[in-house]
Amino acid sequence: MYAKCGAMGSAHAIFQAMRSHDVVSWTALILGYADNGRGHVALDLFYAMRRSGCDPNARTFVAVILACSSMAAVDRPMAIEKGRWVHEQAAQRGFDTDRFVGNTLVDMYAKFGSMADAAKAFDRMPHRDVVAWTSLMLGYAAAGEGELVLELFSRMRSQGCAPDRLCFTAALTACSIVAGKETGKRILVPEAHPAMVVKLESLRKVMEIHSQAATSGKNFDVCLSNTLVDAYSKSGSLLDARRVFDRMPRHDVVSFTALMLGAVEGDRAETALELLGSMRARGCEPNARTFVAGLMACTNLAAKEEARLEILPDGTRMAIKLASLERGMELHSQAAKERYDVTDMFVGNTLVDFYSKCGSLQDATRAFDRMAEHDLVSWNALIAGHLDNGLDERALQLFLEMDRRGCSPDPASYASALAACAGLASLGAARDIHWRLCKAGLETDAFVHNALVDFYGKSGRMADAELVFQSLASVDVVTWNALAAGFSRQGSYRLVVDLLWAIKDQGLEPDGITFLALLAAYGHAGLVDHGRRAFAAMVESYRIEAGIEHYHCLVDMLGRANRLEEALAEVAAMPHRPSSVTWTTVLSTCVKWKNLDVASVAFESLLGIDPDGPAAYVLMANVYGSAGMAEEEARLLERVRSCYLTPGTPVEASID
Repeated sequence: MYAKCGAMGSAHAIFQAMRSHDVVSWTALILGYADNGRGHVALDLFYAMRRSGCDPNARTFVAVILACSSMAAVDRPMAIEKGRWVHEQAAQRGFDTDRFVGNTLVDMYAKFGSMADAAKAFDRMPHRDVVAWTSLMLGYAAAGEGELVLELFSRMRSQGCAPDRLCFTAALTACSIVAGKETGKRILVPEAHPAMVVKLESLRKVMEIHSQAATSGKNFDVCLSNTLVDAYSKSGSLLDARRVFDRMPRHDVVSFTALMLGAVEGDRAETALELLGSMRARGCEPNARTFVAGLMACTNLAAKEEARLEILPDGTRMAIKLASLERGMELHSQAAKERYDVTDMFVGNTLVDFYSKCGSLQDATRAFDRMAEHDLVSWNALIAGHLDNGLDERALQLFLEMDRRGCSPDPASYASALAACAGLASLGAARDIHWRLCKAGLETDAFVHNALVDFYGKSGRMADAELVFQSLASVDVVTWNALAAGFSRQGSYRLVVDLLWAIKDQGLEPDGITFLALLAAYGHAGLVDHGRRAFAAMVESYRIEAGIEHYHCLVDMLGRANRLEEALAEVAAMPHRPSSVTWTTVLSTCVKWKNLDVASVAFESLLGIDPDGPAAYVLMANVYGSAGMAEEEARLLERVRSCYLTPGTPVEASID
């Protein structure tokens, strides 16, 4: 009684006051210490029991095995060693075939992550109940072996063992794991906007298990319902996840967070933030994982927001996503009150990524510096943030600093470092990084060799790019695209076309990036009609959705060929909202052709998007200069000097 109430001092005092002890009293005390997280004491009592001459029974071994499981959190190697010794002692007495001992052994090895031993203990059991099956399934789920869990679930049912709620939870967890590895398919659903990206095979399996659980007569407790919400979310069906969520009689922080993460992955950031507000309104406090989901939602919003140029006090110009930044900062403030931004690495890493994506690298660096410790994800997020914001030199410095601090780079780190070298045109640094990654045995990694081909292509060293390409045993469409982009920059449109056919000959499908390289090559070569046909083929024959980048290539191509009215018509007709890049592309091409009419339209449109940016004034001044309108040119350049630059700074050196 005292042991089950957690009063181990009283339990031990009663035990010591007894005149004699039998296996029942020893086992009750050992089990009490094991259940209360004091496995080492339970193990010492087991030794004392054996010294006293009292033989353990099957229940005693169950208690001692549980004690070994509880010790894993403190000293895993020692817990494994003791667990195997206890297993050996049980086997010598024939207890390892006992149903309760067998179940506990499977559970212990599964918690150790020793799935080979768990499977052996499972196979030795003459009769397996739902507890044994579930313990093995949960162990494989924790090891990320989702397919194996589903196979075990199917075998269990075929052998006539009815699953319980925990077993259904394990199977649904496996569906989430499998969904993470499956490629999604975009489908149109009347109730969903935008279109859902669904993992069809995983979704079918989730629906099948959901149906089995519903007809089994088992009550859907919060844990099972939460797992179902997560499984539907991971499979891409936010609609089904929401239906399960709405039917739950009560929700906890896990329920809200699972649905929020599903909304984020389904490109519904606003829905995720609305759920966060609803959660707080119901008095449910967010945890670290909830803040991660909320910050990821703000990061997704930033990806769609048009950046605004901000001049920092030190004169640095940064493209900031202001609306998303403000929303994320509010969440950061809430997380900081709970000190999650310091103590939880996932929150810290997400903050670094969020601030970087918003263009606020000062805040990203502050968030990084506040973290109690850093892992590879932290460093990669900070490096990628500087790289994405055009600070290539600082990105390279951070890569070297990460290495000096003992954090070994991974393929993503090397890819970022090579991209920084490309931006700096630093062949020497890139050669050094190439040597390092070869020394680390990463030269065959797909992520790394794609970055190498891309670097040499951007550096104009196509012979080196081809050498790396030819050294690879297998290549994917990303590698082909990197090579095609290199030839495209050199205007070698014939080689890009040849690569397009080579991609198809390899059984691969060209994607949007492939056609970007082709369109850019045609643009540089002045082959507008070829470019238009390629654009049409991309959409009609290859069923590739034209992104705004493809329209920018088309507009640039038309502008280079002095077909500026057609370029304006393409901007008006494209299904995307014109961005500052769109109008900058149009305005840039007007300089060569001295087209004041089109330039005026582009200039006014650019000011409407970014009224505080100097680029529009500089480009329009260049148009005036090319047209011989010196007074207008001087007026605009003077405005740039007075509003945006420190005295004495040349305008041409300050505008990218």
